[in-house]
Amino acid sequence: MGLVWFRLFLVVPSVTGKHPAIIFAHDLSSKSDEFLAEAILLARVRPSAVSLLIEAPPARPSGWRRNFNPQIENNDRDIQIQAVVDVLRGIDLLAMRDDVDVARIAFIGHGHGANWGTILMSIEPRLRAFVLIAGVISVTDAMRRDDPEWADMLYTLGPEHFERYLSSLEALDPIRYVGHSLGAPVLLQFGRFDPYIPSSQAERFGAAVRGRSLSYDSGHAVNDPVALEDRGKFLATRIGIGAIKARAYTRP
Repeated sequence: MGLVWFRLFLVVPSVTGKHPAIIFAHDLSSKSDEFLAEAILLARVRPSAVSLLIEAPPARPSGWRRNFNPQIENNDRDIQIQAVVDVLRGIDLLAMRDDVDVARIAFIGHGHGANWGTILMSIEPRLRAFVLIAGVISVTDAMRRDDPEWADMLYTLGPEHFERYLSSLEALDPIRYVGHSLGAPVLLQFGRFDPYIPSSQAERFGAAVRGRSLSYDSGHAVNDPVALEDRGKFLATRIGIGAIKARAYTRP
């Protein structure tokens, strides 16, 4: 068996006992520490939560990183499948811990992490709630739009290879999975000024998912403090964490 290395953060409350847990999947423009401040905050509220922050293959350190490369057949598809497997292994880790209530595990994903969450919605019954932030309902539809970035890729790969590349990725498009959800509640969060996800695409995602969809005065990061509080309220009702008051929070 080969060694698979990836970096993660496990944030544990100081209070003993069984806690709800949250597993985080970061946006690929970030690293595993994207949600670290939020995880620390969740460990301090009462009731508190255990948090696990994974690191996706393209964000790992040099030597262990798996980079996207559309020139290699199925490379980008396989990287994203590995990221989903990493989340499943993370859930296994949480479920084995004595301080985690396995009946109260939730998922928070941003960007590509949100897209992977739609796959998990259809295959992982241990996840009892999902917060999907700035996801794209169909990545391949977006790549087929008249955008200079994708036009450059089309020119580089050539039409035939480009279509094979998109066909490979289509198997991971969220639109293929949202209709097969196992029924866990979902909160969608979007930024009104997101340069990658226009309001029409956010609305399309919201229409496809049986959940609540909220928009904020932010960009792709969706870093409005109200968004943090809203997902805290959502998870409070679903897995029993304490209320988050981000704007009133002060260092202990």
